Amino acid sequence: MKIFYKKLTLLVLLVTLSVCVKAQSVYNINLKVSDYKVTIHSVELVCDSILLRVGADGNISLQSMTQGDMEYYTQLDGGYRQGKLKTLGNNNIDYYDGFSITGNSGKLKTINGIAITYYDQFDSFDNIGKVKTVGNVTFAYNEKADGFDNVGKLRAIGDTKITYYDRFDGGDNIGKLKSIGNTKITWFNRFDAHESFGKLKSIKGDTPNLHIIRTDRFDD
Repeated sequence: MKIFYKKLTLLVLLVTLSVCVKAQSVYNINLKVSDYKVTIHSVELVCDSILLRVGADGNISLQSMTQGDMEYYTQLDGGYRQGKLKTLGNNNIDYYDGFSITGNSGKLKTINGIAITYYDQFDSFDNIGKVKTVGNVTFAYNEKADGFDNVGKLRAIGDTKITYYDRFDGGDNIGKLKSIGNTKITWFNRFDAHESFGKLKSIKGDTPNLHIIRTDRFDD
């Protein structure tokens, strides 16, 4: 299947998944795609009424999905929490404090008891500070041991494996997305028509719970 859209967005929907005994979480992998670029824009997880967004660089942010009273930590809670959101409606939020020995002081630690962890120096120096787990959903990233072409890029989200083109595929499309689960992504290379070189060629596969939404640039 050939795709000739100038710009499109893929939304990979992976259905309801338990992240702890207290809450159910849905996570979505959001891909932004053009002829020449396919990037994992963010991974979204719903924890009760809080939306967590994990970026492709492993950073994390949160957003409320409902209206509710907000309370913030004060200086009495320590400098690493001061000014940060403490409660939002019935949601309780906590952060790593100054006693964290893994370098995560000030980062999001729990939402209603759902634990969030990060890679540190005891894991790999390649991905220090990136999100490692949200509840029982794991995030894995490429390291130097996986090859030097795609270090730092998402390698897996839960059971969903992610691959990228590298030098062993030829030099034309190094770094571009190659697969997500069973879904394969191909690109035109030097052996195809010259005017199509480097463009998105096809997306094929039957990854369970994979839903692709295509929009052209006028639908953004």
